[in-house]
Amino acid sequence: MNSPLKLYRQILRAHRLLPNEFRLIGDMYVKQEFRLFKAVTNPDQLSAFNTEWNTYLKTLYLQLGAETQSQHGETASFSDKSDTLGSANQGSLKLGKNLDDEIIQTISHDRAEQLLELNEAVSSVYKNSE
Repeated sequence: MNSPLKLYRQILRAHRLLPNEFRLIGDMYVKQEFRLFKAVTNPDQLSAFNTEWNTYLKTLYLQLGAETQSQHGETASFSDKSDTLGSANQGSLKLGKNLDDEIIQTISHDRAEQLLELNEAVSSVYKNSE
């Protein structure tokens, strides 16, 4: 499993391959989450945090068409950014995924509010770019 600092850096590096508006939102969110989690000492919470962010990173690599990671979790190589994202403007790049129903059912009120705020921020980016 990656150390939190290494994982943080890998996520920010992967975000460089995102369209600018996604990168800005993603970077802000990741920085905020990792800052908040800095003081956590509970091993179970740390493990869950690491697992979820590693899953996010792997999903992001897959969606961006990145080549397979090495066994140490480092990126072996990426496809050329312009090739990978060149079709993003035509809407063929699919990023993100829908939440599973079971996750939605168990989500806390605070987390639901946070997701709504994130949704509003992303929606405003799309409105401003049209």
